[in-house]
Amino acid sequence: MRAYPTCGDEIRQIRRISLDVDPSKLRINNTGYDHRFAKEDHNANLPLDRLSELVEDGTLGSLAEETLVLMGLQPNVGPLIRETVPEVVASFKADDVEAALLVPSGPVCHQTESLSARGLEEAGIPTALVSDMPGLSRVARPARHVMRRRKSGAAGGRRPADRSLRALH
Repeated sequence: MRAYPTCGDEIRQIRRISLDVDPSKLRINNTGYDHRFAKEDHNANLPLDRLSELVEDGTLGSLAEETLVLMGLQPNVGPLIRETVPEVVASFKADDVEAALLVPSGPVCHQTESLSARGLEEAGIPTALVSDMPGLSRVARPARHVMRRRKSGAAGGRRPADRSLRALH
């Protein structure tokens, strides 16, 4: 059995990633799930290419210049709800974000992202959560919940250049 960090009460990790990031510079520091699919293609966890394609074909109007990436391995949900979600909401409102797509990767990530979705929805920002672990996501009752039959850690797609995220629209 693999040990998970306790994450204590310390402040969570939020990162801003530019849409034009060099994918070779992306790293995963979450020990809570299998990284093999994300190592093959970053779109398995961070579907920036798929979302950009949806903008190019007119399905989406635009994307924010940066994406917020939240460390999903947060078993202590108190600080998440009290501090992190309000910080994300404030950031999204400052950037005029109209909707958010959440793509959790591991078991605890599904709880974190589902609770984050609820907080965003309560603040008036519509969300869609793409889940490959529906039993874990449903507990927090996200408003829009898309189930995907994928291996854990690949909610955004499983093979390089997997275009299946397009099925969400």
